[in-house]
Amino acid sequence: MPAKASKRLVIDADVLLSAGGENATHSRAISCRDFLTSVLKVCHKVVTTSEMTAEWKKKSTKKEKGRRLQAFASKWLRSMNARKKRIFLTPTQNASLRNRVKKSASKERDLEALLNDIHLIEAALGADGILISFDEEARRLFQKAAVTVGELRDITWVNPENEEEKSIQWLDAGAPKDDVRLLGHSP
Repeated sequence: MPAKASKRLVIDADVLLSAGGENATHSRAISCRDFLTSVLKVCHKVVTTSEMTAEWKKKSTKKEKGRRLQAFASKWLRSMNARKKRIFLTPTQNASLRNRVKKSASKERDLEALLNDIHLIEAALGADGILISFDEEARRLFQKAAVTVGELRDITWVNPENEEEKSIQWLDAGAPKDDVRLLGHSP
């Protein structure tokens, strides 16, 4: 059987920082951990940009129940580095894309949410067009923007917390570009 093609995944800091260790009991911590563990085991790679690294560091300084949030994430990233499965990209800010995304927002709150995650979209566009995030509000807003912003339509968005998406099976299958996962998909 031929080897699966390796995909470059953009993983939102919230997924990294929500992953719990082996004693985790919260469903989000477990689903994020299991997803990241699968990424480590299969052939896929993680994309990192300077903006993503800064966001990760900023958010990792928060405390939860007296523990630093990034314990699992730090270990996972070190393992990805050791296996040469971490790719550093320098995506450029796409002013045209950002302007068209801005125009798609009907409320100030929506605009802030879109601009908060546009760097992830730019990174995904510079990689294999795959974004891993459990932010369903941002997903909804980018889906709405995809109606008028063509580049967004082919972005694959996967939520490891949503059991219906079967994200681990999707990874094992080679992270295919399924229509239902695309921002431009309309059911």
